[in-house]
Amino acid sequence: MDRDSPLSIPYGHACGTCARAKVRCIPRTPESPCERCLRLGKDCRPGSRRRRPKRLSKAAQLEQKMDGLMSLLQSTGQLPGGRHPPDSARQERADLPNPLRTPDTGIESDSSASPRQSPPTAIIAPSPAEAEAMLQSFRTEKLACLPLVHIPSTSTPADLQRESPFLWRCIVTTETKDAAQQALRCVDIRQTAAQIAMVDCDKSLDLLQGLLVHLAWISFQSYPPKSIMVMYCQIATALICELGLNRPSRTDIAMLPPVCNDLVPAPPKPPVPRPRTMNERRAVLGCFIVSSVIAQFLGRMEVMRWTPHMSESMEILSSSTESPHDATLAYLARARLLVERIREGPWNENSSSSGIPRAPLPFYMNSLQPQLTQFRIDIPATILNSHPLIFYILQAETTLYETALICPSTDSNNTPDALGSCRLDHLYACLASLRSFFDNLLTTPIPVYASFPIIQSILIAHCLVTLSRLTTADIPGWDTRLVRRTADVISISDQICDMLEQVVSLRMDDPDKDPFTKLAVTVRRLRATWAARLGEPAAATEHGLEEANQPLSGQQLPQHPGYSEQTQLQGQLPVSIGDLWDFDVFFAGSDSAWSMDAVTTGGFG
Repeated sequence: MDRDSPLSIPYGHACGTCARAKVRCIPRTPESPCERCLRLGKDCRPGSRRRRPKRLSKAAQLEQKMDGLMSLLQSTGQLPGGRHPPDSARQERADLPNPLRTPDTGIESDSSASPRQSPPTAIIAPSPAEAEAMLQSFRTEKLACLPLVHIPSTSTPADLQRESPFLWRCIVTTETKDAAQQALRCVDIRQTAAQIAMVDCDKSLDLLQGLLVHLAWISFQSYPPKSIMVMYCQIATALICELGLNRPSRTDIAMLPPVCNDLVPAPPKPPVPRPRTMNERRAVLGCFIVSSVIAQFLGRMEVMRWTPHMSESMEILSSSTESPHDATLAYLARARLLVERIREGPWNENSSSSGIPRAPLPFYMNSLQPQLTQFRIDIPATILNSHPLIFYILQAETTLYETALICPSTDSNNTPDALGSCRLDHLYACLASLRSFFDNLLTTPIPVYASFPIIQSILIAHCLVTLSRLTTADIPGWDTRLVRRTADVISISDQICDMLEQVVSLRMDDPDKDPFTKLAVTVRRLRATWAARLGEPAAATEHGLEEANQPLSGQQLPQHPGYSEQTQLQGQLPVSIGDLWDFDVFFAGSDSAWSMDAVTTGGFG
């Protein structure tokens, strides 16, 4: 055969029969069939010249699907937070490392919703005038109740958005009066926080401050509120540890034990320790306050561990003049530190025991009472009379004296005589603290009440439930009629509900969707439960007992020996420490709010 004549037709030009059989197609002449088709008597027709595309790798297929999905979301206006598709994100990674670089202007969109919301529409960014008003309100009103951060008066919304974009998002969410818009922003904050903390594994003071603001003011609007509080509080605590804010700045970076240091080459030059900033000190104390309140009343986590460096931060802030609220923050942390010491007492069933015989309970009370007294003495009068601090002090006193509600253990070395001689005094001290607490609360201006953080609402719930227990306590010598003349839980519940409804009137949305409305409904349900337990008809409990119209002051409390024993109310159970300090029902939603019925009788069954 001639060397120039092809042995077979070129690749891709074989006839259809030979192509399907995957055999060599040898042509004869352009008009005649190929040799194989002629030999087999088959119809020789030209085959299709379309080649099968090369199969993509799994990674390329997944990237292709993601590109299509992101393009679809972008075309429908549902791309969350102004994020870019993967292809453009790869090109702009140097200029846009995280979603917080996107300015909070124009209209934002969000594609996810909580299980209790309809699909969200769009997040409307505030105008420049609205942004300035939001920042001013947060700086002067919210931070006066819980000064987690200091924002100078010279800072503008543009400055804060550029320097602390996540904190700015949380501030705007806190100051948003419309419940629907606030719910959309809550979802956006959760998505952004998850991206930064969980996906990007980034840590920054901006993220920590934003999480603390979210926990303090807007976690109650998120779903589910209890889980949000616990999980976000744990993330904030982890950020404290990652940033090293709870310990002094290290001059060496060797973290291995000394025995292993010889195996690790020393760094060429130890890093110069960076001085601790004041906002870092505020953040670590604020995180301790928030975690202490949540740990005490939700009972699902441990409180953030106190360190000597945090004591140093507390001392520095107590004498700081950079912010007018620094000293208040330091004393708030000290109040919560006292509460944690109270919780570690022998009345706590979970307290550790080393096997050494423990002293009688009055010994511990006599040790803690002087600390509370000295704490009051150390606080300047101008700070002591401020609205946020007085509530924390009175709640700390209530936490100490309400332990008298616990039935004494018969198998301990606490003799009945030792307990009986002090128990009534402690119950009266608890009642006096509660009366003072509600006197301060019910005289609080409504705009100030509207700025209270969620954790302060938890303190109110604690004192309200403790008062209900004092009202129904079956303890020898304890006069429950005197309790109602001093502080009537029914009347106080009505007044708290009225204050909550006045707060709702300051907002700009549907009252049925307002979180303060939901809290007022919960308090009214508890009030109805307490009224039924006290044997009052619903129509006669609008303003409490007739005797409650002329309550006694805290100084008019008579001594306990002159009061007779009370008959035990139906359904009362012994009180345990777990019941005293578990008030998460206020944040459990309407479905489980009625479990407070068991709480107020002293147990969960």
